[in-house]
Amino acid sequence: MNADALSDAILAAVCIYIAVRYGRELPGLALAVGLIALAAIVGVARFSGWDNFLGPHRFTSLLAACAAFPLLALVLRWPEAPSATRLTAAGRFALIAGGVGVA
Repeated sequence: MNADALSDAILAAVCIYIAVRYGRELPGLALAVGLIALAAIVGVARFSGWDNFLGPHRFTSLLAACAAFPLLALVLRWPEAPSATRLTAAGRFALIAGGVGVA
């Protein structure tokens, strides 16, 4: 395992811990860090030498950048907002922001 794969593995582990720890109180936070963890898990596969994961890693990283980071900023700034406290609202936010960002 090289340094890139190791750093993505640590990122995925921290994101999964945060999602499990705060998922009940802030489902929007769990969704945001879950998307980041998904990109990191695919990154571990890509950086471990599996070249077939180049495209999926690029897509999940783009989705995390376009949907997860704005949702994470919203949840951390306004923890009482509907997108922070309700999973359906957070899902809609991620779907719209991710769709616009990927398009």
